[in-house]
Amino acid sequence: MPLDVATMLAMLGDGRLLAAEVLAQPDEQRTAVWRQALESDWQGDLSMLPPLPPSTTTTTTTAIGSTTISTTTISESVMFAAHSRPTLQRAVAHGAVDAQTAQRVAIRRGWVDMLDFDRPQCLATAAASEGAVWLLEGLIEARMAAAPTAALAEAAAGGGHLPALQFVHERMPPSTPSPSPSPAAAASAECGPGPGSGSGSGSGCRPWPASVGDAAARSGSVELVAWLAAARPECLAPSAVDAAAAADRGDVVRWLADHQPGIGCTAAAFVGAAANNSVAMLDLLADRFPAAAAAAAAAGVRAVASDPAAVEWLAARGLAAGADALVAHAAAAGSVDGVRRACGRLGVTLAERHLAAAHAARRGPLLVWAYTDGGVAFAADTAGALAARWCNTDVLAWAADRDPAAAEAATRALVDATARAGDPALVEWWAVRRGVAFAQRELEAAAAAGNVRMVARLVARGLGNAADAKQWDLAAARRVAVEHKADDVVALLDALAARTSAAATA
Repeated sequence: MPLDVATMLAMLGDGRLLAAEVLAQPDEQRTAVWRQALESDWQGDLSMLPPLPPSTTTTTTTAIGSTTISTTTISESVMFAAHSRPTLQRAVAHGAVDAQTAQRVAIRRGWVDMLDFDRPQCLATAAASEGAVWLLEGLIEARMAAAPTAALAEAAAGGGHLPALQFVHERMPPSTPSPSPSPAAAASAECGPGPGSGSGSGSGCRPWPASVGDAAARSGSVELVAWLAAARPECLAPSAVDAAAAADRGDVVRWLADHQPGIGCTAAAFVGAAANNSVAMLDLLADRFPAAAAAAAAAGVRAVASDPAAVEWLAARGLAAGADALVAHAAAAGSVDGVRRACGRLGVTLAERHLAAAHAARRGPLLVWAYTDGGVAFAADTAGALAARWCNTDVLAWAADRDPAAAEAATRALVDATARAGDPALVEWWAVRRGVAFAQRELEAAAAAGNVRMVARLVARGLGNAADAKQWDLAAARRVAVEHKADDVVALLDALAARTSAAATA
């Protein structure tokens, strides 16, 4: 079972948890650990905290292509929990947060002494994201940052900051004019200061991309979207409705439908609303954009929802995902009861194909249930490889111990799967928790599979994890990598060999 946040922090602090065991926790649990550590100014080693999921980006493949729906990154939301300068500084030092997010935290908290003026463009983007016009203007006036670009406009729009967006609009340089332009042409090339001028879409002004309108719609600010419609109409496209729907911004969807005739939306709007289980948003989209709903169904688009009401809504309009997708969705949510209900209601027998997303979501307890009471056959080269890839130590421990008579063979098969496809943090887990040392054959298995990170970790630890261990046979590993066309591994081994040779002759 997932550990509670306080227990996990305490165990990390005194070394009772290993990196692999922390990685095995579901994303929401790892995020909660970070948030509490930052809010409480935890004094432990931040490098031991589990890596944060990079974002909540969801990619859904449909019959009309791959639609990506992005929302606020988890790391960003967590970092805003930092309540002290030292905590933020430690997080940056350990690579837990990127420079731009750190600057946003400093701006929001008013920690002027932590602003990085040595990276003015990064700071300018952070200022736009936080609506800090005073800082943005200062950087540009001092010529520390370049003139505003569409990227700054997108940052300001994403933060929902109209004054910052207007500032970027006013200071946006015109397109490069032709030689010796006439006064009229020069005037038309100027970007006007406010809405209603029509200058934003004029031929002389650099147009803003649709990503600016998408960011504004995602922010939920109707005022900001309305201003764009007047000053920069070129950046409002159907994707703006898609973005608003995915972010559950009903007011923005209504405004765009009422005030931007013909804007429409795409299948991504329905996919995003379904992912949120928002029947209200689905109703709104179908009411305002009936042609899009019909086109999505005709194109074979399938959306996934977990709430029964949302599933029924999708099914009634020919947009419901197939039975396999719904069972996989329930498994990824980690609910044994949900999987049972989905299988029973849809007449589906649970199988390995339903569990890939559950591995990625690190649903260890559900996976162990699936391979026992759920009736799914477990194979080390497939299920074991998935467990190793996503650091599901619950599954690996169960698989190694499930048959005492065959424990040694099972363990070796799982170790081989770990070498080929696993997370390097598992090397320590196998050694400390299971007493299993990786040997030359695991190095060669990792090399053959192109698992660069694993090769690097094994070489760093030393053969057999023994203090007096002989060196790895890197030449043999390189031959295997060459044979299997694992070019990245070959490059790594060549670099290691060169470093060793240079050290020997120094």
